[in-house]
Amino acid sequence: MSDFYRFKKVQVIDNRLLKGETSWYEIYARNDSLLYRVHVVGSCLGGTTKFYRPDNDQKVVFSLRPKRKFLNLTFFVFQGDDGAKLATLHLKTTRGIRVCDDADQQLYSIVDPRKIKEQFIEDILGGWCGEYALLAGDNLLGRFDRRAREQQPEPEKSGFLNRLRRGILKGILRDWCLELSPSAITLSPEFLLPAAILLQEQSIRLDQTH
Repeated sequence: MSDFYRFKKVQVIDNRLLKGETSWYEIYARNDSLLYRVHVVGSCLGGTTKFYRPDNDQKVVFSLRPKRKFLNLTFFVFQGDDGAKLATLHLKTTRGIRVCDDADQQLYSIVDPRKIKEQFIEDILGGWCGEYALLAGDNLLGRFDRRAREQQPEPEKSGFLNRLRRGILKGILRDWCLELSPSAITLSPEFLLPAAILLQEQSIRLDQTH
């Protein structure tokens, strides 16, 4: 189990036949060890999103599928590629996701923690939610937000342009990260990671383009 997951979107391939694009994510632990590779088709709407262990790109560990391909707000998580259903995810447009068990009983939710008035004002001003809360009832289990990507050490180069380049890269290279509280470390990744990918591919995209 891990208390921290960093989601790096490492590849995007345009494909009009698959609703615009297919993408690859890599999910890292706090110590930068690679935990999963994720293949997303059509922003989670065009097909099955598959999670692989880094040592075996042929075996699907768990997968995410839409209930239907049009006007869909419900997704299912399965063991492997076509095994038992593990969870149901209900998308709340740009406001988050409800995470339910295989009997559709709510376990957790990932929500926009801003008050309605704050959401309304920021929406008018063209802003968007930069942090989500992971809740079980009223208990805070973790937070999902964007964080700067730590740069690999490289030889320091003098000069204004090199300093400017380092500053720009530091500001641009950010990833969405899920950090769990100590009491939530044992939560199953099969429930949390598909919800986090879906949040990025649907809720956050919609929020940033409203």
